Amino acid sequence: MQKLKRWLHAELTGKIPKVTAYFLLIAGVVLGIVFTVGEYYWHQPVERADARELQAVYDRCEVHYRRSTHVLLRFADYEAPLDVPTECVTQPLIEELRSIPGGTVLDLTLHPRSHVILELRDHGRTLLSFEETSARLNARVHSFLWLGLFAFLCAAFGARKLWKKEVF
Repeated sequence: MQKLKRWLHAELTGKIPKVTAYFLLIAGVVLGIVFTVGEYYWHQPVERADARELQAVYDRCEVHYRRSTHVLLRFADYEAPLDVPTECVTQPLIEELRSIPGGTVLDLTLHPRSHVILELRDHGRTLLSFEETSARLNARVHSFLWLGLFAFLCAAFGARKLWKKEVF
C-alpha cells in the first residue's frame, strides 16, 4: 500500500505534458456536461401523470445483441421505433414480446423527453412495470452523475496543472 501511495504522489505532483493538461481540461468539461446535465435531462425521474400515454398497433420486436441486449419495438401507426431500457431487458420479456402477434394494440407509457418505454401493457397484462422501469432508470442517472463528477474532477486536475505551470 505504501508503494502505491508513493507512486501516486510522484505521479500527481510531478509535471505533465501541456497537451495532456489541455486534454484533461477540455474532455473533462465536455464529458462532465454530457454525463451530468445531458443524462439527467433525457432520463430524469418522472411521475406517472407527467409521462406520455398512448396506444399503438404492435408490428414487431427487434433484438440487437451488443455489449448489452438492446430491444426496439416497432409499431404500425408510430413512425419511430421505441426503446425498452436495457436495464429492464430480460430473456422472458424478449420471449413475451416475440410471442405477441402483429396487429395487437398495446398500451404504452413513454418518458416525455427520451420516448423510452416506461410501461408496456397487453390487454391488462403488464409486461413492463412503470415503477420498476423508473427505479432502474433513476439508478442509471445516478451512476452517470458519478461518472460526470469524475470527468469534472479530471478537468479540475488539468486546470490546476495549467494554473500552477506544472506542465512541460
